[in-house]
Amino acid sequence: EFFLEVNSVEQSAEQGTPRARPFDEASEVTLPDAPLHVFSVSGEWLHVGPLVDGSPPERGVAWIRWRQDGEITVTWSLFS
Repeated sequence: EFFLEVNSVEQSAEQGTPRARPFDEASEVTLPDAPLHVFSVSGEWLHVGPLVDGSPPERGVAWIRWRQDGEITVTWSLFS
């Protein structure tokens, strides 16, 4: 629930690779250099992408791990 309330999240390339689906074997996805908004959460994965006109875009969405091996792999901003 926390990640659904934050303004945006970020993950560096060293912390993980954005994926097309919420599992490590899924194909890699390139995300735009923009604040990422969380659309949904599935276990240790966040479905993220840029927010366009107040709604999720058709492209530029991916899944990123928010936790791996007991460590948090994202940072977040509570404010815009």
